[in-house]
Amino acid sequence: MNKFTGLPLGRLLSSIIPVLLLFLCPRVLFAVGEKYLVLGGSATWQGIETRHDIIEAEGLRPYPVLTLSSARGRPALDTDLSLSFDEKKPELFASSLSSYRIQPGMTAAAGPRLARQGTGAALFSGRPEALNIEASGPDALFAPGNIIGSFSLEFWLYPQNLENGEQILGWIARGQRIQCSAAGNRLQWDFQGFFLPPGGGENIRSFRLSGLSAVIPKQWSHHLIRYNGNTGLLEYLVNGDTEAMVYTTGNSREGGEIYVPRAGQGGFFTLGKHFSGLIDEFIIRGRAPDQVEAVKYRAEGGRIESRVLDLGQKNSSVFNIIALGGHAVSAGKKLQNHYGSAGAFRPVSLSDDSAVRFFARAGEDPFALRSDPWTPFIPGTALSGLRGRYVQVAADLYPSGDREGSPYLEKILLAWFPDEPPRPPEQVACRALDGAVELNWKPSVDRDTAGYLVYFGTSKGEYFGDTDTVKKGGPVSPLDAGNRTSIRIDGLQNGRLYYFSVAAYDAAGLWEAMEEDDPPAYFHAGEFSRELSARPLEGLSARYQTAAESLAGK
Repeated sequence: MNKFTGLPLGRLLSSIIPVLLLFLCPRVLFAVGEKYLVLGGSATWQGIETRHDIIEAEGLRPYPVLTLSSARGRPALDTDLSLSFDEKKPELFASSLSSYRIQPGMTAAAGPRLARQGTGAALFSGRPEALNIEASGPDALFAPGNIIGSFSLEFWLYPQNLENGEQILGWIARGQRIQCSAAGNRLQWDFQGFFLPPGGGENIRSFRLSGLSAVIPKQWSHHLIRYNGNTGLLEYLVNGDTEAMVYTTGNSREGGEIYVPRAGQGGFFTLGKHFSGLIDEFIIRGRAPDQVEAVKYRAEGGRIESRVLDLGQKNSSVFNIIALGGHAVSAGKKLQNHYGSAGAFRPVSLSDDSAVRFFARAGEDPFALRSDPWTPFIPGTALSGLRGRYVQVAADLYPSGDREGSPYLEKILLAWFPDEPPRPPEQVACRALDGAVELNWKPSVDRDTAGYLVYFGTSKGEYFGDTDTVKKGGPVSPLDAGNRTSIRIDGLQNGRLYYFSVAAYDAAGLWEAMEEDDPPAYFHAGEFSRELSARPLEGLSARYQTAAESLAGK
C-alpha cells in the first residue's frame, strides 16, 4: 500500500501516469510493478516541509508552481521604514517597523503579477490624493526636529506614461520640501530648506538633482537617493548607476562647510500624487549604502525540502525521480514563460543561466534520515542505491544570470519498486512419522529468497501451532528452516491432525538483524504455499529420516 505522509492517498497518481510520462519524457522507461508518488500539480505542495525564499506562484501552469521569492525578507538593522505593499488591501499597508503611520488615501493594491518585489505593489491612478506617511514617534529618522545625518531613500517605479508634473515622492514640512517629479521623461529631485547651515544660520540653500536616463513607461526601474553625512555628498542613482551628484556645502564643492539635513516640524511623506502607475519597496535607511542591488532575486536563490515520505515497505528502491517545470521572467505587466516539461532540468542549467539542483536521501529510520547526507541527482536519469522505506527530496533554485528570471517547479514525481516478498515455494509435500512430520519443497523462483518459514496448526487455515506440545517444550509455529528445502518437525502428538504451509522470505529483515546484532524483529515473508495435512502415528517411520535435520524445540 502506498503511503505519503501528510497527503491523502487519492492524490497519488493512478495507473495512467506511466503512459503520460512516456509521452512527456520518452527517454524515461518504466516497468511493471513500480509505484509513484507526486509532489505538486493536482497533489499540491503540502508535502514540502521547508521553504527558504520560495513561494507558490499561480498563472504559469494549471496548478501553483514553486518559484523564487523576490521579497527581501527581514529589513537590515539600519532600516528606518520599509513598505513592501505585499498586503492585499491598501488599508493594511504598513511598515515592517512601527515608527510611521500609513494613510493610503485612494491607493489600490496590486497583486503578485504586477509587483516588482514580493507579492504586491501600490497602484496609483493619477488622482491628487496621495499615500501619506507620517512619523509616529521620536525614534523615526524623520521625526520633527531630528538631525538626520546619513540617509537613503529608494523605491521601484513603474509609470504608465510618466507625464511632466507627476509627483512620485514628496516630503512636506514647515519651511522645507523634498520633491521627486517627472520632467522630460526623467525624474528630478528638489531639496528646498532641507539642508541647514551648521550653527543654525539663515543662509538656507536649495539643491537639485536631475536624472540622465529616460524613465521608460511600463517598465520597472530602481531609484535611490543617498546622502553621506560625513562628506556632504548627495547622489541620485538609477538602476544602481549614479546619474547626478552634488555636495551640500556652502560652495557646492567637496571640502566646503557641510549643510546638515534636519526634519522640519509637521513633516510627512507623500507617494504617488498625480502619478499613474506602480510603486514598490519604498525604503528609508539611516545610512548611505555602498552597494545597490537593483535586481529582483537574491544571488543565493532558495531551497525546498520535502517531508520524510513513507513508501510503505522496507528496502523499497527509488529508481527514478522526474521533475517538470521551466523558467520565467517579468517583462512589465507580461510574464515570459518558458516551459520545459520533463526535460526542463536536463541539462540542469536553463537557457537564461537559471538552474535547479536536486538532492535525495533514503533509509529505514525516519528520524536518522534527517541527519544523513544528501545525494545529488539529475531528474530523469536512473538512480541506484537509493533504498529504504523512507525518502526525502530537496532542490536548490538559482536565479538567472541577470537575476531577473527564476526557474520554477511544476511537479516532482518519484518512481520506486516496493520490496515485494518472494513467492511461496512450489510442489510442497509432507510425510507423517511417529511423533513427527517431514516436509520438503521446490525452491521459490525469486532469486532474493533468503529462507523459508514453516507454519502449522491444528485447524485448517489457522497456523498457531499446538498449545499442548508447546507446554511440553515442543515446536512453535512458525519454524525458520533457513535456506533449505526440507524440514523434520519432531515433538508432535500422535493421532492429531496437523495442517502445514510454507512461505519464503528475503533478506530485508535479516539486514536489520545484522545491523543491530540481534535476531530479526520480523521476516519479510510472502504468501503461503498450498496447505497440506498430516497425522503422526505410532510406528510410522521415514525412509529418508537421516537426510532431514530435526528442528524440534526451535
